[in-house]
Amino acid sequence: MNETPRIANIADVAAIEQSPLKERLKHDSLYAAIAAGMSIDQDHPAFHFLVDGNPDETPLTLTHGELAAKGIQVANLLHTLGAQKGDPVTVLMPNVPQKFMCLIGSLPATVFSPVNWMLEPVLIAEIIRAAGSKILIALGPTKGYEIWDKVLAILSDLPELEHVLYVTPPGQKDLPIPTEDSRVQSFDHLLVNAEKDKFSFTPSVGPDDIVAYIHTGGTTGSPKLAKITHLGLLHEVTDLVLMTGFQADDIVFGGGVLFHIGALAADTLNPLSLGATILVPSPLGFRNPNVIKNYWCIVEKFGATRMSGVVTTYGALLDQPIEGIDVSRLRTSSTGGMGMPEEIGHAMQRKIGVKVLSTYGMTEIIGASTMAPRDGDPRFGSSGIPMPDFRIRIVNLDSEGCFIGDCRTNEIGHIIMTSPGVIPGYVDSSYDEALFVKNYEPRWVNSGDLGRLDKDGYLWVTGRAKDIIIRSGHNIDPGTIEDALYKHPEVVSVAAVGKPDSYAGELPVAYVQLSPEAKVTDADLATFCRKNILERAANPVNIYIIDSIPLTGVGKISKLTLRHDATKRVFTELLAPLMAEEGVEIGISVADDKHFGTTVTLEVADGEMAQKNIVESGVAKLFSPFTIHYEIIWQPER
Repeated sequence: MNETPRIANIADVAAIEQSPLKERLKHDSLYAAIAAGMSIDQDHPAFHFLVDGNPDETPLTLTHGELAAKGIQVANLLHTLGAQKGDPVTVLMPNVPQKFMCLIGSLPATVFSPVNWMLEPVLIAEIIRAAGSKILIALGPTKGYEIWDKVLAILSDLPELEHVLYVTPPGQKDLPIPTEDSRVQSFDHLLVNAEKDKFSFTPSVGPDDIVAYIHTGGTTGSPKLAKITHLGLLHEVTDLVLMTGFQADDIVFGGGVLFHIGALAADTLNPLSLGATILVPSPLGFRNPNVIKNYWCIVEKFGATRMSGVVTTYGALLDQPIEGIDVSRLRTSSTGGMGMPEEIGHAMQRKIGVKVLSTYGMTEIIGASTMAPRDGDPRFGSSGIPMPDFRIRIVNLDSEGCFIGDCRTNEIGHIIMTSPGVIPGYVDSSYDEALFVKNYEPRWVNSGDLGRLDKDGYLWVTGRAKDIIIRSGHNIDPGTIEDALYKHPEVVSVAAVGKPDSYAGELPVAYVQLSPEAKVTDADLATFCRKNILERAANPVNIYIIDSIPLTGVGKISKLTLRHDATKRVFTELLAPLMAEEGVEIGISVADDKHFGTTVTLEVADGEMAQKNIVESGVAKLFSPFTIHYEIIWQPER
């Protein structure tokens, strides 16, 4: 068993830091660490793969020895195709076995560049182009997926791609590839002929070499590719082992996606570094409804010892019955993306009998930077204490991101962070200036989040700086509204955002997802808020009950989508009298705009000049009290 020290508070973390970092890391590169982990017991399962989230399935099992051999084959194949040290290889597929083979095969030389396959084709092409990839490995034609259709849609726009390899999921026959593009070949067929016992080149990677490009902006604007070093991921994995008490006999329930730094580090590289086992419940992960429905049965069937997920996943799992199911092998549970609401955290701990450890981090800091101490107080609502060698401060910044001064204990300010593995920058260095705090010590990352540190060093994230709702000059933390609504027993998920208002600038509104059997109404919830939110200005003026809270590609609540929806609702209501009076239909859409921040687009059927003038004049008058940019598009009458 791997011996891990007791961690109950920040003093225990400080004691760990007394040992030199190099001694704790043990290896000079992530590649060396993972290779060492896979060599501990080559017959021990590295992965169990399920196809449809069904506990009665016979899994496809890949041992550590088999995974290591596949990794060597992939590395040799990439080398044969011309990939040199530091060259990025774009991987576009869900959690099928070949994706993990590509990850392992990239470690000795190339740069692993996973892309969110759910993005629109134009964004996928933009990321490939930004990375400078010459090799794309993607899921081929597969029922239930449109990935290959997206590849075909962008191939002609990416002449820089020299090789386009398609993979076929295990158990499926090769389907016809409808293209005559000579760059397209079968990854699986090529891999069969690649050497698997030794490298055809000499691996030479060190701590400062780039091991991965992770895109961070695909859901909110132009994607930014963060350059992840071997040191960065090696340090993160080493800390995760210490903070979670990870063991070689652990079985991790891995439902995350590799284009997210948290799933890459915590759910994948962390267990592989110790020779442990990863259970992949479905290529779709938690997006497969069977995975949530059968979650506890899968835990029992495979003896899972570690589980993780975002808060919304935990909310869904609380609704799944566990009576009569043995989950006693579970040792720890962790969550990230936001602080665990107290009610959900306590309910989950009662349900499964183990602690839920909250974390906080970001891609640019290489995943989690804090975690609740496994031997201490979880303090639900907080995100735990800094992990070894991570430094977190709460400061005041001006509008340009320049340091003004430090905040006091429990004073809310901007969260800034640094660590030995913080990214050196983005592939497009023009984004670097906004990443690091100005007028301050080097390499301190401006997280863009607001929070506070309590007297015991626990971090409390209170919201995004840009998520703050400003009502008549009064700053409202959306967390105040969200925490109150989470206390209601029928609320599963909630997000508070600001909606435009001609007088106050913004007014708070809340979007709520209820449990399946809920009877509560929006009026009931409004009354509940008035009783539980002491700050009158923070009470939401509207509560919208929706089927499901929208999520980003990495499972976080998409407040951008909700802000757009709130804006659309406002202008739909304001424009209704004009539409009725003039007998016109106005289509309304809201989108982010690089120049104006947000643009409201109004599509109107073309009409007579007199009517056009009336509509344009009426729209201008309605928008005049707002700072939101708008444009009118006149569509030809059908």
